[in-house]
Amino acid sequence: MTSASENKPGSRVHEKRNRSDGLPPERAVALRYEAGSDPAPRIVAAGQGEVAKRIVEAARRHDIPVYPEPDLAEVLSRLDLGAVVPPETYAVVAKIMAFIYSLDRTQGPSSNNR
Repeated sequence: MTSASENKPGSRVHEKRNRSDGLPPERAVALRYEAGSDPAPRIVAAGQGEVAKRIVEAARRHDIPVYPEPDLAEVLSRLDLGAVVPPETYAVVAKIMAFIYSLDRTQGPSSNNR
Protein backbone atom coordinates (compact mmCIF):
# COMPACT_ATOMS: atom_id res chain seq x y z
CA MET A 1 0.00 0.00 0.00
CA THR A 2 2.85 2.41 0.64
CA SER A 3 3.92 2.28 -2.99
CA ALA A 4 0.36 3.00 -4.12
CA SER A 5 0.21 6.16 -2.05
CA GLU A 6 3.42 7.64 -3.45
CA ASN A 7 2.63 10.53 -5.76
CA LYS A 8 4.68 9.28 -8.69
CA PRO A 9 3.86 10.43 -12.23
CA GLY A 10 3.35 6.81 -13.31
CA SER A 11 0.95 5.83 -10.52
CA ARG A 12 -2.62 4.97 -11.47
CA VAL A 13 -5.59 3.34 -9.78
CA HIS A 14 -8.21 1.37 -11.67
CA GLU A 15 -11.44 0.50 -9.96
CA LYS A 16 -14.42 -1.70 -10.57
CA ARG A 17 -17.55 -0.09 -9.16
CA ASN A 18 -20.79 -1.61 -7.97
CA ARG A 19 -24.04 -0.82 -9.74
CA SER A 20 -23.63 2.97 -9.92
CA ASP A 21 -20.89 5.56 -9.60
CA GLY A 22 -22.19 6.64 -6.18
CA LEU A 23 -21.25 3.34 -4.56
CA PRO A 24 -17.81 2.30 -3.31
CA PRO A 25 -15.68 0.19 -5.67
CA GLU A 26 -15.95 -3.60 -5.59
CA ARG A 27 -12.32 -3.92 -6.67
CA ALA A 28 -9.42 -1.53 -7.10
CA VAL A 29 -5.96 -2.01 -8.54
CA ALA A 30 -3.12 0.49 -8.32
CA LEU A 31 -0.50 0.53 -11.06
CA ARG A 32 2.89 2.18 -11.21
CA TYR A 33 5.03 2.63 -14.28
CA GLU A 34 8.56 3.96 -14.14
CA ALA A 35 9.75 4.64 -17.70
CA GLY A 36 13.23 3.28 -18.18
CA SER A 37 13.08 0.81 -15.31
CA ASP A 38 9.76 -1.05 -15.68
CA PRO A 39 9.05 -3.16 -18.77
CA ALA A 40 5.32 -2.40 -18.28
CA PRO A 41 3.08 -1.01 -15.51
CA ARG A 42 3.24 -3.01 -12.26
CA ILE A 43 0.55 -3.92 -9.73
CA VAL A 44 1.39 -2.09 -6.49
CA ALA A 45 -1.91 -2.57 -4.64
CA ALA A 46 -5.09 -4.55 -5.20
CA GLY A 47 -8.13 -5.41 -3.18
CA GLN A 48 -11.86 -5.70 -2.98
CA GLY A 49 -14.51 -4.34 -0.65
CA GLU A 50 -13.07 -2.25 2.18
CA VAL A 51 -9.52 -2.65 0.87
CA ALA A 52 -10.61 -1.33 -2.55
CA LYS A 53 -12.24 1.64 -0.87
CA ARG A 54 -9.01 2.41 1.02
CA ILE A 55 -6.92 2.14 -2.15
CA VAL A 56 -9.14 4.65 -3.94
CA GLU A 57 -9.22 6.99 -0.92
CA ALA A 58 -5.41 6.90 -0.65
CA ALA A 59 -5.07 7.63 -4.36
CA ARG A 60 -7.36 10.63 -4.14
CA ARG A 61 -5.58 11.96 -1.03
CA HIS A 62 -2.30 11.87 -2.94
CA ASP A 63 -3.67 13.26 -6.23
CA ILE A 64 -3.18 9.96 -8.04
CA PRO A 65 -5.66 9.62 -10.91
CA VAL A 66 -8.51 7.15 -10.47
CA TYR A 67 -10.09 5.71 -13.60
CA PRO A 68 -13.09 3.34 -13.40
CA GLU A 69 -12.42 0.41 -15.73
CA PRO A 70 -14.34 -2.61 -14.33
CA ASP A 71 -13.11 -5.30 -16.71
CA LEU A 72 -9.48 -4.30 -16.34
CA ALA A 73 -9.74 -4.13 -12.54
CA GLU A 74 -11.25 -7.62 -12.57
CA VAL A 75 -8.37 -9.06 -14.62
CA LEU A 76 -5.57 -7.21 -12.84
CA SER A 77 -6.89 -7.98 -9.35
CA ARG A 78 -6.09 -11.66 -9.97
CA LEU A 79 -2.36 -10.94 -10.43
CA ASP A 80 0.27 -10.94 -7.70
CA LEU A 81 1.56 -7.69 -6.24
CA GLY A 82 4.63 -6.58 -8.15
CA ALA A 83 3.57 -8.38 -11.33
CA VAL A 84 3.70 -6.48 -14.60
CA VAL A 85 0.44 -6.16 -16.46
CA PRO A 86 0.03 -8.92 -19.05
CA PRO A 87 0.47 -8.10 -22.75
CA GLU A 88 -3.20 -8.77 -23.49
CA THR A 89 -4.10 -5.72 -21.33
CA TYR A 90 -1.60 -3.31 -22.92
CA ALA A 91 -4.14 -1.68 -25.28
CA VAL A 92 -6.59 -0.86 -22.47
CA VAL A 93 -3.86 0.25 -20.06
CA ALA A 94 -2.31 2.47 -22.77
CA LYS A 95 -5.70 4.09 -23.49
CA ILE A 96 -6.20 4.87 -19.81
CA MET A 97 -2.66 6.19 -19.34
CA ALA A 98 -3.03 8.43 -22.41
CA PHE A 99 -6.28 9.82 -21.02
CA ILE A 100 -4.67 10.49 -17.62
CA TYR A 101 -1.58 12.09 -19.17
CA SER A 102 -3.89 14.38 -21.17
CA LEU A 103 -5.57 15.40 -17.90
CA ASP A 104 -2.15 16.20 -16.44
CA ARG A 105 -1.35 18.43 -19.42
CA THR A 106 -4.67 20.28 -19.57
CA GLN A 107 -5.73 20.49 -15.92
CA GLY A 108 -2.59 19.85 -13.89
CA PRO A 109 -1.85 16.80 -11.71
CA SER A 110 -3.99 17.89 -8.76
CA SER A 111 -7.19 17.79 -10.84
CA ASN A 112 -7.18 14.04 -11.39
CA ASN A 113 -9.57 12.93 -8.65
CA ARG A 114 -12.21 11.62 -11.00
